[in-house]
Amino acid sequence: PPPPPPPILPPPSPPPPPPPEFETIFPFCQCTRKNSNTPYSMYWTTTDSTAEGNTRVCFRTVSLPTYANGDDNRCFNMDLRKIEIHTKPDCWGSVRNITVGGTRVIAPSYSRYGNNVVFKITNIGGPAGSVAAGTDICIFLDGKGKCPTVDDFCAGGALNCPTAFFNQDQSCCPIWNLAENRLAPRGGRGLRSQLQHAGATIRHLTDAFLSSAAEHLAEMDA
Repeated sequence: PPPPPPPILPPPSPPPPPPPEFETIFPFCQCTRKNSNTPYSMYWTTTDSTAEGNTRVCFRTVSLPTYANGDDNRCFNMDLRKIEIHTKPDCWGSVRNITVGGTRVIAPSYSRYGNNVVFKITNIGGPAGSVAAGTDICIFLDGKGKCPTVDDFCAGGALNCPTAFFNQDQSCCPIWNLAENRLAPRGGRGLRSQLQHAGATIRHLTDAFLSSAAEHLAEMDA
């Protein structure tokens, strides 16, 4: 008898979709975003107007304590070479210039990821490499442009300004909401209100714990 026909194989699976050209969440690249054990943060210090009618927005880098042990230690000793801020799509070109330490001037740069625009402060440390803690960084928003204020400039408005810090090889990119880190409250939730909120939360948790403990003791006595 003739040999049986060969079995019919199922059709091959379709090829997987190509990977996206960039990550879909800020800062749109593959890096460690957690900020829980990183040596830098940055605080919004002042916002004022210049004689030319532009808006000067200044920040200050600060050092944070870190630890080498534990699971979250990939970026505990990172340096700081670049800062990126997620802006609104229309804000490309809104920054006139940048000053670091009050004297050194850096030209602004931008990148576009789909419908997202990211403002970048590159070579922030200059010849020294990494920028030092306590350095003041100021950006000057074009007062006649589409994004003359922080509320216009930041992707989420004045209360939501995602900011990423990068080390030299860009493996670390801890993210902070710059608008929440304010030393001089001007229309946002300032340091005083943050401390008041933290105190209220602690009091609420303490009261809840004491109430629960009292109920438990009453049940034991009964």
